[in-house]
Amino acid sequence: MIARICLVCKKPFFVHPYKIKEGKGKYCSRKCCDSVKERVTRFDTKCVNCGKKFKVRKKEKRKFCSRKCYVEYSKKEKESKLNVICDFCGKQFHKKPHCLKELNFCSKECWYNFKSESETEEIICDNCGKKIRIPLSRYKQGGRFCSKKCYGEYKSKENTIVSLCDNCKKRIAVSRSEWKAYRHHFCSEECSKEYNKTKRVYKKRINRKILTKDDHALIPLNQNKFAIIDIDDIDKVKNYTWNIVGNDYVRTAKSIKGKRITMLLHRYIMGLKKGDNVDIDHINRNSLDCRKANMRLCNKGENRRNSIGKKDSTSEYKGLSKVELSNETKWAVQINGFYVGRYKDEKEAAIAADILSRHFYQDFAYLNFPELKKKSFKELLENNITENKQKILNIVNM
Repeated sequence: MIARICLVCKKPFFVHPYKIKEGKGKYCSRKCCDSVKERVTRFDTKCVNCGKKFKVRKKEKRKFCSRKCYVEYSKKEKESKLNVICDFCGKQFHKKPHCLKELNFCSKECWYNFKSESETEEIICDNCGKKIRIPLSRYKQGGRFCSKKCYGEYKSKENTIVSLCDNCKKRIAVSRSEWKAYRHHFCSEECSKEYNKTKRVYKKRINRKILTKDDHALIPLNQNKFAIIDIDDIDKVKNYTWNIVGNDYVRTAKSIKGKRITMLLHRYIMGLKKGDNVDIDHINRNSLDCRKANMRLCNKGENRRNSIGKKDSTSEYKGLSKVELSNETKWAVQINGFYVGRYKDEKEAAIAADILSRHFYQDFAYLNFPELKKKSFKELLENNITENKQKILNIVNM
């Protein structure tokens, strides 16, 4: 403790060092402190015990002027407590007069027990037939069981089907989910093993033998489909089992150093490895035709250009979009970022799209009319195009 002198009354007093660090310990009492800090507003209140007036702050909850008054008041209050009998267990206990109610309980346990007994309803369990009392809240929600065990047994009976064991013909109870999921049902594992031995229930395997034709070979796949390859590639692919994935590409899986790696048939035949930033375009747009004559190396943009148009497109032709006007419907053509114009006839608009596709995309162009591939630009413009001729010529001659 450190000795200090009060700044108001000049009396010496002792202060703890941490108060000096916080900037406190300047006054010996609250009275001296309040005389300096006039901004602290205090209010007059009466002591509950002696009635003497004293000052408190706004948020202060003191009811006594001193500790002595508090002790005297608490003694008087203890003497004024009444003897009360618990409404549940009949035990006698003390309670303050202002805390008395219609029903009085000696503890929370008695209060909970009284509430649970008074607010209950008698029912008969739907599973075991036992008579029980349940809370009103549970009764209103449809409670009909004495325990969770009974509820589980009742539900299992409700969701079961009586069936026969496929081996020994014994009556067994099978859940509805098992009945739908499995074709055969057994009473035990022994019956299951016996049945499988006698009946030889094995899953039919697809015959994976590669078929050879005159100039190509066929690899059997799932979904009753075949992949087409060159005869020279049979030895390369015969050691793997090939399947179709969701996007109609043929793939297999092999293990390299303990890691499972998937391989696509067309990339494997063309000698591409994982990580090679090159795409393969199927010229006839059939992903199952993996002959080398039908595949060419390209980038992603070129691969997209030789693809069929979107299924949800407004037109059956690629490169067109439907434009609804107030009086009529027209077809807009836009290829490689160039807007050609609008056409009344959808077929004429498709031919205009083919002309520009041939000009920009060349061999990778997907044509709406493949038979027009042999004709020149001039022939197509003169014989098939009536609208926006000059725009097409300007774009082609750029």
